[in-house]
Amino acid sequence: MLHRHPAEWQAFARELETARGTVCVLGATDTGKTTLCSALLQTLCDQGLRVAYLDADLGQSTIGPPATLSLAIFSGSSPSVPLYEIPPQRMDFIGATSPEGHLLATTVGVWRLVEEARQSGCDVLLVDTSGLVYGGAARELKFQKIRLLRPDCLVALQRGGEIEHLLLPHERSGVRVVRLPVSDQALRHSREQRQAFRQRRFREYFRGAESREIPLDRIGIYGLPLGTGSRMDFRELNRLSRMLDAIVIYGERSPDILFLVVEGGCGRDRIFSVKEEFGVREVLVVERTDLQSLLLGLNDRRQFTLGLGILQAIDFRAGRLRVVTPLPRLEEVSQIAFGSLRVDPSGVELGKV
Repeated sequence: MLHRHPAEWQAFARELETARGTVCVLGATDTGKTTLCSALLQTLCDQGLRVAYLDADLGQSTIGPPATLSLAIFSGSSPSVPLYEIPPQRMDFIGATSPEGHLLATTVGVWRLVEEARQSGCDVLLVDTSGLVYGGAARELKFQKIRLLRPDCLVALQRGGEIEHLLLPHERSGVRVVRLPVSDQALRHSREQRQAFRQRRFREYFRGAESREIPLDRIGIYGLPLGTGSRMDFRELNRLSRMLDAIVIYGERSPDILFLVVEGGCGRDRIFSVKEEFGVREVLVVERTDLQSLLLGLNDRRQFTLGLGILQAIDFRAGRLRVVTPLPRLEEVSQIAFGSLRVDPSGVELGKV
């Protein structure tokens, strides 16, 4: 596979056969990061090495569905099927197709999967990163991620010097940087093509998914302050409805936040008076329709993701969630993480919240 790409790629692969360690691949969009990682994976596995592949590209993931970080481990032989057909050994749900706005969750998720890979005894760990390389968020994400990973080598794929601003702070402090040319086979993709790719990946993931109910009283919730406060009674909801000029259908009060679900919108300019009246630091108002079709991570006790779900409805009175998920069994689900992306089971993205 490597013979179709630059000679520098082949030389680096030969070096990895003996040097081994953690390799973090950086590059802008359409520079061939996944192509390089896939070629290295095949070459190293053919040499009998145990290789871990961490897919940290939330929007254009190859291993695992979009909006997740995924880890697959290969022992001694290269994969016989395309990478997108290989189920990951571990997933960490972020719930968005870009790390922007989710820098901490993305960094922590990558670190948790790196620890899993290293504990597996892999010879080489390949980290395939996203194409987010410009702007303050990109600088912060890449800097902190590299600090945590402590890679043996940073591989930079660039056509010119377009990611030197990400490399130099680490190279000058002693991290080894290998600059490789972009392969002639690296294709450029439009925004529409990238969105179509995600739609196809979501559609494939949710094919055959079924509607299931999950009781709220036996699981933890993350990403939404649901189930973390005292439930507000009918009188309080009526009072809030008048204050916000809204129909408040559910509310919880915690020491730091008032969480409210409304129907038909509300007077956002009145939220300050609600904060003052109830003595909380924050008031979070969510429209019921914004919760429908929200992407969910169904996590186990270690807070790794067993699978994804799509929220159909919340029955606040009965305390139950109804979700669409391909997971055949839900007994191991102990936590539900709410994402910020709304998705249809056909794969169509319906917007962000």
